[in-house]
Amino acid sequence: MKTVYFFSGLGADERVFRNLVLKPCNAVHIPWILPFEKETLEDYATRLTKDISMNDAIFIGLSFGGIIALEVAQRLKVSQLIIISSVKTQIEIPFYFKLLRLVPLHHWIPASLITKPNFITRWLFGVNTSEEIALLEQVMTDMDIAFFRWAVNSIIHWENEAIPANTVHIHGSADRIFPLRFVSPSQVIPRGGHFFVFSQPTEISELINSFL
Repeated sequence: MKTVYFFSGLGADERVFRNLVLKPCNAVHIPWILPFEKETLEDYATRLTKDISMNDAIFIGLSFGGIIALEVAQRLKVSQLIIISSVKTQIEIPFYFKLLRLVPLHHWIPASLITKPNFITRWLFGVNTSEEIALLEQVMTDMDIAFFRWAVNSIIHWENEAIPANTVHIHGSADRIFPLRFVSPSQVIPRGGHFFVFSQPTEISELINSFL
């Protein structure tokens, strides 16, 4: 039986994967740990390797979790890396994210705006049904503000150029966080928004099951 390690999106947890219907596997959800002050994304990924005991496993990373999964995969022996609604290198990060290096709004935005969902965040994530909206609200309400600011800062300063040979990148055609025009995915899910792992689980489940 394959061991599958799941890395959820920024501030999220295993709830975002709950609609997936997968073949029997040993599913392990890697919990986020608090970063040290000024810790680099690379050092953070190294610390996470301590929670992973199985080599030749499958890694599945969603959004920010895809970036972390890629970094962890470069430090361990992984049979397959699957990133969803994410980016693989600094080149795929939209240019307007990098503008935050010059004007670090992510450090100044009030916490109340980050943890309180609104029509803009629902539009960005592409959520429509009451179930999708409810989960997004739960995730945002539970988000650790310090972790959010650190993660955004880590993304905009990420300089990765290496892509593991065993990487599969699944992306939605309607993703508004990481628009399709900036990335080069292996598989494109029509009409898939940034939250499509939850809203369109059938397509994702079929792809993942092909590796199980």
